[in-house]
Amino acid sequence: MIGAPEAHEMDKAMIFATNAKKVLDIGTFIGASALSWALVLPEDGKVVSTDINHEDLDVYNRKELAGGTVLDASNARGAVINEMNRLTAKDERVLNILLDTADGIHFIVKKRNV
Repeated sequence: MIGAPEAHEMDKAMIFATNAKKVLDIGTFIGASALSWALVLPEDGKVVSTDINHEDLDVYNRKELAGGTVLDASNARGAVINEMNRLTAKDERVLNILLDTADGIHFIVKKRNV
């Protein structure tokens, strides 16, 4: 499914506001979200794309994105979200937050020392 334009704008705003450098696109389909997100990442930013297969992404040949950001189209299989949650659940250095937006953004951010 391709997200609605307003969902992409919300995602981009959150990525920009949090100064994200790495973004994980789970279930990338044709890469519309990944392309949108790459536009707001810094020069050294990276979008990592995971899906059961990348046949749809390959049709659109979206390997290189705006600003020199490269889409790492890895064929990660399995429960990516479960693995991500498992790895971050016990890590006191990060906050693991699910925002119920149209695309279901899942943020994992480093805690700041206060």
